[in-house]
Amino acid sequence: MIREDGTLSAEAFEVGVREILNDRSGCVRGRWVEETTSMVRATTANGYGVLESDFREETLEIVEREGDDVFDDDHDDAVVRTATRGHVREYRVVYSATFCVPVLCVRARDATTRAAWTVSRLLTSLRRENPCVRTNDDDPVLTPYSNPHERENGDWACVHPCATAGAMRLLLAADAAATSPRRYLEAWLRCVAREVSLALDDD
Repeated sequence: MIREDGTLSAEAFEVGVREILNDRSGCVRGRWVEETTSMVRATTANGYGVLESDFREETLEIVEREGDDVFDDDHDDAVVRTATRGHVREYRVVYSATFCVPVLCVRARDATTRAAWTVSRLLTSLRRENPCVRTNDDDPVLTPYSNPHERENGDWACVHPCATAGAMRLLLAADAAATSPRRYLEAWLRCVAREVSLALDDD
């Protein structure tokens, strides 16, 4: 059920995510995963969406200096080299029982070692791609997140769900068709995907 206040039930969340992921022409690719732990099912939803991973490359400038004298103004001994490093971003669509809205989560892993990045490193990378995204503590758009379905093997960040209901209330008022679970989830994804650099198929 989708409510007038912009929230939705866990059942409507599941219906919407399943419909999007089962449609080959949908805006994202992925699969629905059933939650097997009864306690987690009782506090969130029956499962979650695993979206296709996304490979990224970053070119970093690495400054190397001979000696450690930080007061030396002569930087002639500095060597600047560039290195290209790859990482894989993993995306999840989960349900927040606290806010009664969907949450888009992301984490990153080194492409070679598969080691999970810290949230701080991920947020820095996302800010570099999208400098308009605020990540400060006063008004966070992106924030660390404890994914209830995958608590181990890496830290997650999410588009903070506190403003989702308000944004969806406005979208629902403007688009009566968005009252179906699928249309709700599609409209929501279009609002939040850019915050974590998630490319949608129909963009």
